[in-house]
Amino acid sequence: MSEFSVTYHMRTKNIKEVEEMILKSGLDGVIIEKNNLWLSFAISEEPENIHLPNDKIVENSSGTLIFNVFAEDHGWALYIYEDGKQISKYEQDFDAAYSFERYVYLREYNMNALSKIMTGVSKLYLPVIMQISSLLPLGYNMKLSKKVASALNLPAYEWVLYEGDIKKIKEVYKDAYKVK
Repeated sequence: MSEFSVTYHMRTKNIKEVEEMILKSGLDGVIIEKNNLWLSFAISEEPENIHLPNDKIVENSSGTLIFNVFAEDHGWALYIYEDGKQISKYEQDFDAAYSFERYVYLREYNMNALSKIMTGVSKLYLPVIMQISSLLPLGYNMKLSKKVASALNLPAYEWVLYEGDIKKIKEVYKDAYKVK
């Protein structure tokens, strides 16, 4: 079974701030996990929109917000926002990897923005690898999403797809709860 994960990550320690943002956006959401840098959450979204950041969440966010999508053998995307404004966007489509077209889309990709929020030595080399990833083998690129999420120190980015039922998420993240 392929892994599909769609998560948001807000740079805050204030759980109430994220709960209020989800409620203000009028969405069904779940708080997944937090660490000393980020609070991870997911929202229930229409299937045709699941791979795109939700405009209401972005508009109602403050500070740094990350939208991360990992569709194991289809591709991945990482969007970074600061106070509701997109500062970086990285998309990679594996479905096109075997064609002669370039399968990495670096529109609006900002290496400096990514480096500033990464932790450890990864911030020195991962943005560069992302820049040249179209030249790397597909197998490496499938792992790159998780390397970047780890370098960003995101607390929850694997096996999270919230479709209104929290049971599957709680199997992996025991402390997850619905925002009501």
